[in-house]
Formats: sequence, C-alpha cells, structure tokens
Amino acid sequence: MSRVNIRPLFTGKTSTAQVRGGLCYIVESKADFLVIGQGVAGSLVTWELMRRGQRVRVLDEPRAGAASRSSGGLVNPLAGKKFPPAWRVQEALPYARDIYAALEDQLGCRLWFDQPMLRVLMDEKQVPALDRAAADPLASAFVGESFAPGRWAPQVADPLGSFVTQHAGWVDFETLVTRFRQWLAEQDLLMGEVEEPLEVAENVVYCEGWRGQENPHFSFVPWTPDRGLILHLELISGKLPPLIINRGQWLRPMWDGRYAAGATHGWDRFDQPPLEDEVMALLETIQEWTTARFNVVGATAGVRPAVNDRTPVLGRHPQDARRSILNGLGGKAALRAPFLARMLVNSLLAGEAIPETHDVARFWKG
Repeated sequence: MSRVNIRPLFTGKTSTAQVRGGLCYIVESKADFLVIGQGVAGSLVTWELMRRGQRVRVLDEPRAGAASRSSGGLVNPLAGKKFPPAWRVQEALPYARDIYAALEDQLGCRLWFDQPMLRVLMDEKQVPALDRAAADPLASAFVGESFAPGRWAPQVADPLGSFVTQHAGWVDFETLVTRFRQWLAEQDLLMGEVEEPLEVAENVVYCEGWRGQENPHFSFVPWTPDRGLILHLELISGKLPPLIINRGQWLRPMWDGRYAAGATHGWDRFDQPPLEDEVMALLETIQEWTTARFNVVGATAGVRPAVNDRTPVLGRHPQDARRSILNGLGGKAALRAPFLARMLVNSLLAGEAIPETHDVARFWKG
C-alpha cells in the first residue's frame, strides 16, 4: 500500500459557512466517527475509517492494564492445541501484512517482524494432530519442517518432537500504539473527556479493551478479561535456536541477547503491576524446559479483552445503530485485528453483514 497523505484531509475539525443577515458565520460540524479507545483495535479502526475518507476523532486515556502496551504481539497461524488454522487466515494474514506495512510507511517505524515459530509437542495427542494438520489443505501451508524427539535437547526439552510454524512472527504493539498516538496528536485528532460522545460525532465506535465491561451500552456482553504477564529477559548463559519457541509458554528473540517471554493467565488484579512472586514463577516455569538462563530486566502486566465464547465482538448495538464496538480480540489480536477492523468498517459504511459468530448481537436478549 502506498503512503496515505491524510493531513490536509482529516483535521478533525470540520466546519461549514452559513450566511445570515448578510454576515458569514463559521459553524463547526460533527465528525463522522468518534473512536473511544486507542489501543490496537481503536488504532486500526481509526486507520480504516480515515483511509475511507471519514472524519474521525479519537478519545483515549491511557490506563494501567492495557493489553496493547504489554502484549507479546505474536502472529501464529496455527494457534490451537490441535493446530487448526486461524479463522479465515488465508484472508486475515495477507491483509494484516498490508496494513502493518502501510502503517510502517506512514509512521516511519518498523512494526512487523517475520520469525518462524518452533512448536514443541506437549502431549501424545498432538502427535497425530500434527499429522492431520500436515495433510490438511489449508493448515499444511503453515506446517514447516518437523523434528524427531530430542532434536533440540538440551537447549529445549522436546521429548515428543516439534515442528516449525511458517509465516509466523510478531507485531510491536507498543511502538504501534505510541507512534499512532503521536501522529493523531499532530493531526489534532485526540480528545479529552466528553459527556456525550454523540454530541461530538454522528457515530461512536467503542474499542475499550478489558474496560469495555464498564460500558453500560454493552453490559449484555459476557466479558471474561484475562490478565497476563510478559517478561523482558537477558540471556546470560546457554544458547537457543533463532526462532520463537512455543512450549506452553513462549520465548521470543529480540536483539542483543534480549528476549520477551510469556505468558500467564489470571482473573483478578486487572489494573495492578506484576508481583515479584508471579514474575519468578513464570521464569522458573520457562527454565524447567530450557538450559538457557536469564536475568529479568523488566516485566509488564496487561489484560486480554475476552468474552466467554473466546470470539471477538463487533458490530452495531442492536437497539442503537449509532453506537458500535470492536473488542474481545484476546491474545490473537496481531493477526486478526486488521481484518476485523476492516470487517467492522465495511459494515458501518457499506452495510456488509458481520458473521453471526462475531456479531455483538449474538449476546443480545432484548
């Protein structure tokens, strides 16, 4: 995608001239959309709307626990225990690449990193599951070289074998959110608090992450937010293959002997920083299956926005069409967020149907 010259088109302040009594009055008009929340989902919805010529404002207050600033950002086309291909991966993956490339060009920073993933088999059931994935017409495109048990020992314990997931990688969410926020500020598109969003814009899109559970308009959604830890590690001894290693927990090489590692799951302390005991518990779990040794140089906690069926929610409110939502992306946002943002915007602007499995209306009881 080519660079988008948005500055002259989207100032966030639109006005019309009215002539009354021989005098010309400048009257400020509403934006087309107000996006509430500027995490990954909100940033990508904003980008999609602006690319379509919409006048957009963004309301955001960075708060503790945001998943976008404390996420591994992993791109895994085969994310389940039985290695099924991700939902509509044949469309979502190339679209994600295109969108992140366009944002890299616009923001002047790198966001997407290709990096194959070493998937270590964790139980006996995964051995035939891998065979089925390798024979599946869609999944097989992502199944790379497989390895016999012990291939990576003692660096990585692999008693049942392993394989490489191709077309994997990661997205630097922290840089994306930070640089996109700076860019929005330069365009004068960021807002502080407003009492009634529909007084600012004709339509409102809520992309509030785990705090969506506090939104009274979407209180009918069965939210199940999930707090996770990410460690920032320095390799002090040992050696690891230059791959993302996924073995229940994951290790992601960065640069200069640094790694990111995750993750944990928890259902409380949503806005609290990591505790020393939970940091050490995660580190010890990782070091049970690798001979590599690390120093912890940092740790962050974030809350994955999720709902009880583990499927994102998007679309218009069933009784208030001017309010819509994109949320519940969970731990798979890097791959599916761009595609779902486009799906939502296509629905809002062109009336395209959202699949029932993803439509927020699936939870509406009237």
